[in-house]
Amino acid sequence: MALIKHIRALNQAMVNRPRWFLIIVLCLVLILIGFVFSRYWLIKFPLAITKAPPIVSPSATASASASVLSIPDHSGTAKTLSYLEPLAYHVAITPKSSRAKAVIQAQRPRLAKAFSDKRLRLGSPIFIRIFKATKELEIWVKEDNKPTFAHFKTYPIATYSGQLGPKTAEGDRQAPEGFYFVAPGALNPHSRFHLSFNLGYPNVYDRKHQYTGSALMVHGNRVSIGCYAMTDALIEEIYTIADAALSAEQAFFRVHSFPFRMTAKNLQQYAASPHADFWDNLREGYEIFEKTHIPPNVDVENRRYVFNR
Repeated sequence: MALIKHIRALNQAMVNRPRWFLIIVLCLVLILIGFVFSRYWLIKFPLAITKAPPIVSPSATASASASVLSIPDHSGTAKTLSYLEPLAYHVAITPKSSRAKAVIQAQRPRLAKAFSDKRLRLGSPIFIRIFKATKELEIWVKEDNKPTFAHFKTYPIATYSGQLGPKTAEGDRQAPEGFYFVAPGALNPHSRFHLSFNLGYPNVYDRKHQYTGSALMVHGNRVSIGCYAMTDALIEEIYTIADAALSAEQAFFRVHSFPFRMTAKNLQQYAASPHADFWDNLREGYEIFEKTHIPPNVDVENRRYVFNR
């Protein structure tokens, strides 16, 4: 009897509560239900969730689009992140268009076989190197069960604008040189130049030097006003490879853009250039990959690139 009286008293107290109190309780219950359901949904139907690439350089005031990374995981799977990382998670789903979907559907079977023929796997992490002087774009692919990357293919660049040397100002029509990364949102399936991806210029280094500019791409259509332009046929292949990697396990892929192959002979040839010191800095990152076939982690200290710190 005492229990029944207690329940009745509690019920009466709830009835006498103000309406706003009941509304708040109801909202809290709905929020709790939503949270539990969302956790269940993500566990049952995972969507390749990874942490966003971090912002590097503790003194930098960079935004989440910062393009120089300091991540111990060389493949780009972003397992260990700096304390300056964005708080939010991002879902590694690349943007799509009907054009991009048709291209990917047509390209994937052939590319999957080409990868397999080289004992590689379409969807593995990738790494891109660009060389201006010889108009070459290389794609390297991470080998299964190894930290190293193997060369998949070298693509001819149809054209780029400007001369050898970094991009420093909006409108200078220079294609960028340096160390960049491409996250899923940087792919543009709606590009006016068939298909494209944004290199992420200006990166932390560029901003430290007060360089300006935006929307520097690798794209199709064979024309350039500061970008690296490919033929439509080749950008379709490159875009499909990038989409496969970013849709699988890779949170971003690195793009290292050089004026030429950073050999002692080439550097000596351009020793009198005003860009010689900058190019010697690029050489450090170039040589690490040449020796290890593992893309180095890149940071910026004292307005210079530093590697594997």
